[in-house]
Amino acid sequence: PERVKVALATLVEGVLILDVSGRVLLANRAFEALSPGGARYLMGKKASELVWFVMALGPDKPLHPWHPAVRTRQPVTGLMIDLPTGGGESAKVVLNASPVLDAKDAVRGTIVSFNDVSALDHANAELRKTLVELRESQTALELRNEELKLLADIDPLTTCLNRRSFMRQ
Repeated sequence: PERVKVALATLVEGVLILDVSGRVLLANRAFEALSPGGARYLMGKKASELVWFVMALGPDKPLHPWHPAVRTRQPVTGLMIDLPTGGGESAKVVLNASPVLDAKDAVRGTIVSFNDVSALDHANAELRKTLVELRESQTALELRNEELKLLADIDPLTTCLNRRSFMRQ
């Protein structure tokens, strides 16, 4: 129904609604932004046959998250994938798949959501890089402090311990 499409269009996360066999019934605008070529060509196709999608998930169909969600009737959450977006770039996406049950508790399909966490992933990469630089800087600073301590304790002419070092010991 149109009201479902309007509701899904307001979501920030990309959403695919699949039937029990994995065919695309509906895709929202956020998913269109993630998919090369838009969502118009997706309707009625099996999600496991979309080349760009399979590149991110791998060719093993039982591992695609909507299959276990339908089979076990339990959500599959937190699957991190690199989804190709075109132009040689990819988006870091957290994928979740939840079964859709009818009034008789029968599985009717799956809702698959795609949360683009590319900005967060990029920020985390920058933080990791900064941490490495800080550790290297800390190591260099510790070496310099040891060198300064030696210079403060040893007489440069005789290379013996000086009075300051003698008194401390």
